[in-house]
Amino acid sequence: MVNRNTKRMDKKVILEFKVKSEKVKKLMDFLEKNLENVRTFEGCSQVKVYYNTNDKKMIFDEVWKSVVHHQKYLNFITKNGVMEELGSFLEFKPEIKYFDIVNL
Repeated sequence: MVNRNTKRMDKKVILEFKVKSEKVKKLMDFLEKNLENVRTFEGCSQVKVYYNTNDKKMIFDEVWKSVVHHQKYLNFITKNGVMEELGSFLEFKPEIKYFDIVNL
C-alpha cells in the first residue's frame, strides 16, 4: 500500500523482545534512566513502551522521521555501549520492524 501522506514520510518502528525474568526490575530502571535520550534523539517523534508480565515480552512503539534516522540512533547506541547493556537484559536480540504510516 502506498503512503498517501506526501508531506511527511514518518516510519513506525516496532521493537519486540523477551526480558530475562531475573532482569525485569533492572531493565525498568535502565529504561527510566535512558528513554529520554531516545525521545530527544534527532528524528525521533515518539516512544511508547508496553510490557506483558505473563510472558515477559516488551514492545517499543516508536515513530521516526525515517529509517535512516532510526538506524543512526542504533549505530550511536551500539558505539557508546548502550545497546550492549540493553542486550544484557534480554533473552534474544530485539526484532525490529519498519512500517510506513498510512493516512487514510
